[in-house]
Amino acid sequence: MARLLIVEDERDIRDLIVQQLRDGGHDAVAVGSAAAAFAAVCRHGPPDAAVLDVGLPDMDGIELLGRLRDLRPGLPAVIATVLWSGEAIARIHESGGHHLAKPFNRDDLYAALRRVLPAPDGERAA
Repeated sequence: MARLLIVEDERDIRDLIVQQLRDGGHDAVAVGSAAAAFAAVCRHGPPDAAVLDVGLPDMDGIELLGRLRDLRPGLPAVIATVLWSGEAIARIHESGGHHLAKPFNRDDLYAALRRVLPAPDGERAA
């Protein structure tokens, strides 16, 4: 399955996401900040995709996506947030990330990942 980078500052949410992804056979590297995300990418290499929270303590998750794409151009991403404003949603769409509204369940998470991860034939999964 996919190697995923999870960046979520709330430990309980991060742990739940990791458990759900690992239960589905994914390799998940989880951290709580943008700085830790860069360290993880340096240590483990770029992921296949990222699940990012917008409200991180040291950098906006959408800005983090842009910087991660400097390391891996076209990095697929799911961006999870409780923000519902038009501006926030527009920024997520402009980034090329897929919006995932919090709170979400396992089915929502997997549906979002299917939209961003390449299918085995190289096309986006639907």
